[in-house]
Amino acid sequence: MRAVNGQARRPTSRRQTNVGGPLKDIRAAKHGGTQNSVTRIVIHGTVSPCQRGGAVNVAHYFQTPGAGGSAHYVVDPGEVVRCLAETTVAYHAPPNTGTIGVELCDPQKGAASRWGDDDHEAMLRLAADLVRRIAQRWDVPLRRLTVADVKAGKRGICGHVDVSKAFHQSDHTDPGDAFPWGHFMALVCGETPKAAKPAPTPAKSEPEETMPEIVSLGLEDHIVVPAGVDYQPWWTAEWKDTAGWHPAGGQSIAPTVDVWADLTAHVTLTGLVPGEAVRVGLTRHLADGTVVDIAWPNGQLSVVHADADGRAEVDLNGHVKLSATTRGRVTVRHDSVNEVTLDQSSLFKGILHRYQ
Repeated sequence: MRAVNGQARRPTSRRQTNVGGPLKDIRAAKHGGTQNSVTRIVIHGTVSPCQRGGAVNVAHYFQTPGAGGSAHYVVDPGEVVRCLAETTVAYHAPPNTGTIGVELCDPQKGAASRWGDDDHEAMLRLAADLVRRIAQRWDVPLRRLTVADVKAGKRGICGHVDVSKAFHQSDHTDPGDAFPWGHFMALVCGETPKAAKPAPTPAKSEPEETMPEIVSLGLEDHIVVPAGVDYQPWWTAEWKDTAGWHPAGGQSIAPTVDVWADLTAHVTLTGLVPGEAVRVGLTRHLADGTVVDIAWPNGQLSVVHADADGRAEVDLNGHVKLSATTRGRVTVRHDSVNEVTLDQSSLFKGILHRYQ
């Protein structure tokens, strides 16, 4: 990524980090559509100081018109900031679809020994914990990829430089020749190298560490969508990676506890009149079905038009709060005189992060 202005380096603070707790969300302006699988986790260097508050600075930069791209996460010595849902394509190391971008606050210059100072060590530990969690969520092997591995489409962890050399779609060389890959991968894999400093003990007041839950809803067959109503499909297939926050499916992603939910949906409708409009969106509902709001996009259903074959496809994504009393659904509305069906390829997915 390009340089981001920062303040002079400050002494390391002993404040607790947000590891295991809720993440700060600062949404990036530039991004692509939806991704439903992950091949590689890509490590970057921000070209900015390694200091507390650096992640927020970079995240705010991603919101500006001058930002050339985006990433899913930015890490500094004190916290992890989330800029995009993992199911959204970030513009960080092309080709981007099927990848997760993790930015580490580092100036990308200076003595190689800087990676061993207190600030860098704290950041590496936070980043390693984050990468391990991402890999667990997407079943990515905890291994470092070579350039040949990246080019061959193998799954694992690499640097932006490896992607640049594999595909020649960018010229970035981060995280740099001095990046301590051996130490970092040992941390990712849960090992404690002899030279590594012990991780600080979390304060007792910190919330208990919890893993996100992943709920994917699908269809065993296509279903007919009635005309003239706001229709929420009844999903007939479900796959879960959960510890019990989410009961059996149906129309909703409905956790039993308070969560932040990264919701995505791929909706395919067939049988429309060519050029005909249909409205689709992510909505929040009470347990009795009462609409709370249209969660995405921007308080109104998105309008899409059928192609020459009478087919309409749309990808939806949103970051919303859900609870035992507020649940997420996909809403479809059409006024076609034809019989319109929701194709079996349609999906509704939620990554649920518990908050306190």
